[in-house]
Parts: sequence; structure tokens; C-alpha cells
Amino acid sequence: MSSVKEYFFEVERKRFLDWAGDRLDREDLDDESEAYQALAQEYSDMMDAYDQEAEYRWLERQSFHEQYIEFGVELRAAIMLLTHSEHGPYAQMTCKLVYAHAVTLLETMISTSVRALVIRDKAFLLNIAKHIETLHRGKKFTLLEIAEHPKGVEGVILKFLSELTFHNPATIKNVLCVLIGDRMKDLDVSPIVPICNLRHDIVHRNGKTIDDEIIILKPGQVFEAMNTIDVFASEISRRIRETLDELIGDF
Repeated sequence: MSSVKEYFFEVERKRFLDWAGDRLDREDLDDESEAYQALAQEYSDMMDAYDQEAEYRWLERQSFHEQYIEFGVELRAAIMLLTHSEHGPYAQMTCKLVYAHAVTLLETMISTSVRALVIRDKAFLLNIAKHIETLHRGKKFTLLEIAEHPKGVEGVILKFLSELTFHNPATIKNVLCVLIGDRMKDLDVSPIVPICNLRHDIVHRNGKTIDDEIIILKPGQVFEAMNTIDVFASEISRRIRETLDELIGDF
């Protein structure tokens, strides 16, 4: 464990012991005691609840439009980084890092936008809830899961969405079709399929193909991929904006 991780681990442990010390007798602070274990679980659950609430409040502050603008700003920055590095000694590493990062930017934009829309309008929440098995075969939520979550159905759905991988083109298409409806059905994800596949090799195989061949990227390939990602994100943005305009027009 690195010294930084050790430091934060000790800080968190001290916070817990201070909290537990107000609730247990000194002899019960033995980490093998049942009382200690029960309180440790309670503390962990409490921290999880705080994290979920903080995430929820953050999503409430997000808007689809702002997410798209932020995506564009970050993508332009990635383009500039590669432009200034493409002839440098670490150009190949920069190409791979920027390539993977561009896909992550797309993933973040879509994931955050989807969850923010679920919070924004109950119609989007219901769309996901009604078609949950379309997104995850056999997935069901029990009444106990819903009752135990502080945010009820909304919280359970948001947690489910946060666990999906939005660098998978099939997942992107399925979620957007369920969330938005007919306007997303003819969304063409084929241009980003090879990009996402290559990103997987870069991130999960240390820049090698499934045949163990080292991937060599040229700056031009990365610029082309980023342009494809930009066009794809713009198309998603347009369709979501039209859907929101339609919802506003219905009132």
C-alpha cells in the first residue's frame, strides 16, 4: 500500500474510532467483538448513504446541456494536447492515453446525462423502470431493496445506471432507446464500435491486441477517432434536446 493510501486509511480509521468511542465502552473497542463489528457495519452503511446523497445532489445540479458543453471543452483540450505532443519523444504513449481518454469523456457525458435526466423528469425514470429487463436480462428489484434505499425507486434505478458501462456501444444504444424512445431507435453506433474495441485493448491489455500484438497508433488515427466521437456525441445531444423541447411543448 502506498504511503498516501496508508495515510488516508489511518485518517478514516481514526474518524471511525472517534465515532465508535462515543458509542461503545473501551473494552468493546476490540475489533473482534460483536459490538465493534456491528458498529463498523453501521458506520460503513452511514458513509455509503452520505456518498449516495452527495452523488444525488451533484446530479441534481447537472444539466444535459452543461454536460455536452463540458464534453466539448475537454475533447478540445485532448486535441490540443495531442497536437503539441505528436512529434515529441512520447508521442506513442500520448496517442494511447488521449485515445482512451476521449472514449472516457464520451462515456462520462452519456452516463451523467442519463442519470440527470432520470432525476429531472419522472417520465424518464418510469421508462427505465418499465424496461429494466431490456437493459439487464433477469434483473429485478425486490420491494426490500426499494424500501431500504433512502431514495426509493429513484435511488435503486440510479444505482443500477451507475453500474452500467457506457463505453459499450450496445449499452449506449439500449439505454438511450429505453430512456428516450423512438427518437433514438435509428441512432447509428457502428462508427464508435471499433473505437471502443481499441480502447478496451489499450486499457485492459496494456496496448496489445487479443493476439498479443502491440498496438501502434498514429496521431492521425487518434484525431480521426476523436472527430468520430465528437460527431456521435453531437448526434446524441441533438436527439436529447429535441426530446426535451417536445416535453416542454406538451405543458
